[in-house]
Amino acid sequence: MENNIVSVYIKKKTYDLLQKEIRIFHLKNNYSSLIKTIVTNFYPSYEEENSNLKNEITKNVPQLNPNDLDTILYTFQKFNTNTATHTTLNKNSRKENKKISIRINKNDFEFDSILFNSKMDISTFINMLIVSYLSKPQQIREKILFKNTIKSIEKIISNNKSVEIKYKTSASNETKRAIITPYKICISTEELFNYLLYQENKEHKLLARSIHLYNIIDTSAPIQQIEISKEVLNNFNKMKLNGIQFSINENIIYKVFLTEEGKNIFNYSYLERPYKLPESNEKEGIYYFNCSELQLFRYFAPFFDNAIILEPFSTRKKFTDVLFETTKNYNEQEN
Repeated sequence: MENNIVSVYIKKKTYDLLQKEIRIFHLKNNYSSLIKTIVTNFYPSYEEENSNLKNEITKNVPQLNPNDLDTILYTFQKFNTNTATHTTLNKNSRKENKKISIRINKNDFEFDSILFNSKMDISTFINMLIVSYLSKPQQIREKILFKNTIKSIEKIISNNKSVEIKYKTSASNETKRAIITPYKICISTEELFNYLLYQENKEHKLLARSIHLYNIIDTSAPIQQIEISKEVLNNFNKMKLNGIQFSINENIIYKVFLTEEGKNIFNYSYLERPYKLPESNEKEGIYYFNCSELQLFRYFAPFFDNAIILEPFSTRKKFTDVLFETTKNYNEQEN
């Protein structure tokens, strides 16, 4: 498909959401480029989700013919996507859909390969990927879009190196450069955006800084090995820079017990579902997650008594305190 153009027909609602992505993450107003990035960066996770879904279907319907799984999955996804390809559009619906032309050049090998190996119509396939991507929480979508930037920075962090970054400023949108020592990529407590926390040597003074992930344009090769100073670490550990509160400690493992009904809800509630760790024992109803506390609360709150947070104790207590206050408010209303 080198230097070919493929046409993708997208529902206006989906097109508007992509437009919102461009605005939220300060991207160039280029839908073709955005779609190529989504497909290339999100496809591995998309395939993993499909594989997990197939396993769940097989587990719950063992008599099903494995050869029918792809057809069932395709039907399910197309129903969720609620999209029509250009071959089935009537005159009225064609006007409501947006046509995006995507040029595939020699640098788009991975994108081209993904499309080539797809077993369905290209427009439908891309629509499914986009709709699945848009269903993810905002900070997850940002990580998908800037997957390569994160990979580069995490490699530098693991080697305790300093690096020159090229970045744009949110206020004036100017392009600048700075030599920094990255510390950690983390999210703000409201879980909307990802930030890079870093140390910068400004006029012979080591400072703790933060920058939106979407503002980083490029990173050069590592320059030299530099340790983060204790003073800067202390500032990071206060978890507040420039008025922004951060969730720095993201390595907490949460242990949750699910009833049989809780397991069923978990298997079919995909939106914002935390990643289940391999050490989970589904038979016993014991699940382990590595996610933020806010995501844990948001996801399991609708489970009511079908999900019980077991560990850590501090999170369990916080959750029970919230439930206690909620019950108290209801009791006060009744009286």
